[in-house]
Amino acid sequence: MEKVWKIKNEKDHPVKISVALSSTKAPGIILQPGQFCLSIAQITAPLDKQCKTGFVSIDKEYVNSQNLELGKAYDLTTLDKIQEKTKIYAK
Repeated sequence: MEKVWKIKNEKDHPVKISVALSSTKAPGIILQPGQFCLSIAQITAPLDKQCKTGFVSIDKEYVNSQNLELGKAYDLTTLDKIQEKTKIYAK
């Protein structure tokens, strides 16, 4: 399984970054406060800059157990809903 990074906006304002979806695709995305997205384990120049300035954090050990889509913005309430549906389905 390919490694996945969880990139989270750490500020109280929107942050624009570019995330790697493959070796040739790196679309831009705007993360609102508290949102996160997933990418493959590859740094892009905008992501590197935002990480160094503390605007975003990168969880390089993230396990994508819910099979979330790469390059899509998620917030914690969305993640909670997905986890709840997974628990119901598992029962």
